[in-house]
Amino acid sequence: MMWILPLVMGLAVCVVAVPLIAQRIPPNLLYGLRTPKTMSDKGLWYKANRRAGLWLFAAGLIAVIGAGGLWIFQGNLSSMTIQVVGLILTLTPLVTVIVINVLSYRIGHWVRWLKA
Repeated sequence: MMWILPLVMGLAVCVVAVPLIAQRIPPNLLYGLRTPKTMSDKGLWYKANRRAGLWLFAAGLIAVIGAGGLWIFQGNLSSMTIQVVGLILTLTPLVTVIVINVLSYRIGHWVRWLKA
């Protein structure tokens, strides 16, 4: 049953990422990659959120595929292995969000790279 949490988390992240990829979310204070630069430039907002959405979708997809693998092979894996892999798969989308935000907000290189 340890495959359920990464499956749900991965699906939720994919659902949240789709509007960002489709550039359907206008600049706002609640949803999207919010930095001073993206909030001040509408074109950069859409470009940055599209890229962030692609990374989020990929992370969610990894969690979903991994959860499917856990479900398929749960009879062949030890309980500890299932728990560790399930935890890693659950944390993958969360770590992706943190890395994207740190790179774009604190370092700023990622946002500058988007303008090029």
